[in-house]
Amino acid sequence: MAKGRKPTAPHLKTIQGGRDRKGKKAAVTSVDVAGPVLDMSDVEQEHFTALVAKLSGVGGDSDTFAHVITLCAKKLAEIELSDAFILDKGFFYEVISSTANKDDEAPTKLLKKNPAVSQRAEAIRDAKALLAEMGLTQTSIGKIGGGQQKSSNNFGKFKKPARG
Repeated sequence: MAKGRKPTAPHLKTIQGGRDRKGKKAAVTSVDVAGPVLDMSDVEQEHFTALVAKLSGVGGDSDTFAHVITLCAKKLAEIELSDAFILDKGFFYEVISSTANKDDEAPTKLLKKNPAVSQRAEAIRDAKALLAEMGLTQTSIGKIGGGQQKSSNNFGKFKKPARG
């Protein structure tokens, strides 16, 4: 026997902005983001503050985003640190082959990819996913219809005239 739809918990209705039993809209409480959830360095704190400022324009500056904002700030700082390391050490490093060559030839030099390059790529991918989850990427803004502003078309001069 079917029991019907499971009722939504009252505290979830409040968070989601649902309606109570009498049909009145439930009060939505807006809470300011108190601060980062995890311990953060100065660079991570700067990214956290910048993300909170961006989210306040979209209406996502609530405590529910605190964990995601903190993780995203950490990933953005990791990207910045990886960039500095790669600029200092380079994308590749040289390794001298340890295998013994026949006829006493000179050891072979190999180029290997700096592990920081892979770490940066992974951090970029993670940060992009977190930014999309918060609605701060162009695609996510387009999907929700927010942030659309009428502006002059900078590429209009390149448009071909209509043939008639």
